[in-house]
Amino acid sequence: PVSAGGDSIAGTITVESAPPVFAKSSGQIYTAGNIGTFYRSNNHAYGMTGSVTMASDKFSLNYTGDYNHSDNYHDGNGNQITSTYYANQDHIGTLAMRGAGNQLTFQVGTRRIPKEGFVTQQMDLVKNTETFANVHYVGNFNFGELDARAYWQDISHTMNLGDDKSDFPFPMFMPMMSDAKNVGYTIKGEIHISQRDTLRIGNEYNHYSLNDHWPAVPGTDPYMAPLNFININNGRRDRLGTFAEWEANWSQKWTTLLGGRVDVVWMDTDNVHGYSNTNMYNMDTNAFNSRDHAHTDVNFDLTALARYEPDPTSTYEVGIARKSRSPNLYERFAWSQNWMASGMINWFGDGNYYFGNLNLKPEVANTLSLSAGWHDTSRKDWEFKVTPYYT
Repeated sequence: PVSAGGDSIAGTITVESAPPVFAKSSGQIYTAGNIGTFYRSNNHAYGMTGSVTMASDKFSLNYTGDYNHSDNYHDGNGNQITSTYYANQDHIGTLAMRGAGNQLTFQVGTRRIPKEGFVTQQMDLVKNTETFANVHYVGNFNFGELDARAYWQDISHTMNLGDDKSDFPFPMFMPMMSDAKNVGYTIKGEIHISQRDTLRIGNEYNHYSLNDHWPAVPGTDPYMAPLNFININNGRRDRLGTFAEWEANWSQKWTTLLGGRVDVVWMDTDNVHGYSNTNMYNMDTNAFNSRDHAHTDVNFDLTALARYEPDPTSTYEVGIARKSRSPNLYERFAWSQNWMASGMINWFGDGNYYFGNLNLKPEVANTLSLSAGWHDTSRKDWEFKVTPYYT
């Protein structure tokens, strides 16, 4: 459904945080806590997690934290699999307030990852720090429900050759650093027009900015020095989306869903340069810097679904959808075709080298799907479902 999100040509996976817990009655104070730990011998992995909550019927305060650490693991023959180690810790604080059909939740948190190996990559994570804040409001009114969220996220990320990448062709200090910010909001309203009809409308905005640079490696002129390699320079991607969706329950057996969505995506980045002003990088640098980097895409999605439930144990659906997405910053703005630089642009772990394309257009998927499902009357004990589709 278009209300589940845009800028995607496939489905949407929605993950919700556990809701705040409140005391059941006025004057009662609810307290709860838990702590857990584990150890695994294969990779000497260990960790701990804890949570504590204190709440009245109108206020709720919670802290949750965890720490995890692991060395490299070993396969069934006892061979060590390098670059499978990791360490991380999380801290999240949540304050929630409710009353008269309204609930407001504030959440702040931080994540620290001092190291994490990547067995399919030539680089490992050597430092990652994240700070975030979320605000979530839910309100029930005579016309229906209102759901509003705002978020802010700041990430500093560094990759380098890990300690056990001994089989790398030329082991050396070669840092890659990126800083990103993710800010936005989502507002959704559900309006009960009648007993049959429900209208969902919404608007969302997301701003994503990225700076990706690779510091010069002393003594490697002109391949990886004397300049810093500027991969993404002040890259930004802004998206404003608006949707409307109509759900109608024509009878106990028939339901239809019809929705439309428009997403406008603005992208831009500043000029770049390689490790040195030589022919190794200058051809790609000049080709990129001489062109206008700004792009504006106007994408629209359409979805329609009909559901038929002839009895309490079977459900049949037919759906059609047009969905679209714009490229990300690397797909459009990663500029160097040099074998080393493009080899570092590789988030798939497939051994290929990647570079961007300023001419990329949004991609569009048109999908037709049919679905037939059988289940018990309460939909708790068993279910069998088959969904052939064509995209």
